Amino acid sequence: MMNLIGALLAVNLSLLAREAGAGRRGALAVWAALAFAAPFFTYAELIFPEAPAALLIVYAYRHLRGDGWARSNRAQRLLAALCLAYLPWLHARFLFVVAGLALYGWAQIRSGAPGAWRASAAVYVMPLLVSLGLLA
Repeated sequence: MMNLIGALLAVNLSLLAREAGAGRRGALAVWAALAFAAPFFTYAELIFPEAPAALLIVYAYRHLRGDGWARSNRAQRLLAALCLAYLPWLHARFLFVVAGLALYGWAQIRSGAPGAWRASAAVYVMPLLVSLGLLA
């Protein structure tokens, strides 16, 4: 399972590089550099919360950044919000990351089309509020 999480993380980082403007070769170089280098390769099978947290953060960031929110569908938006909502359950130190990405995501949603942000905000905010309530 941890190896699968590591592989998914490497693929998501490659996709992030591609979405950030790197070509196919650049995205492949990012994937190879990360997937076969320490500490990624050497710690991929060990049970620490960092690898799952990194996967959740990268996936959420991919769908929050730039036009990622606009081009993602409702299921992807909900999954991005669920990724952020689950992070504090891995470890309390990820609360700061959640707070930062939640504010960043909120700014991205608000910068969209006027009036259209309300439906997106509900999908985005509800999982975060439920997670925060359960943690409290």
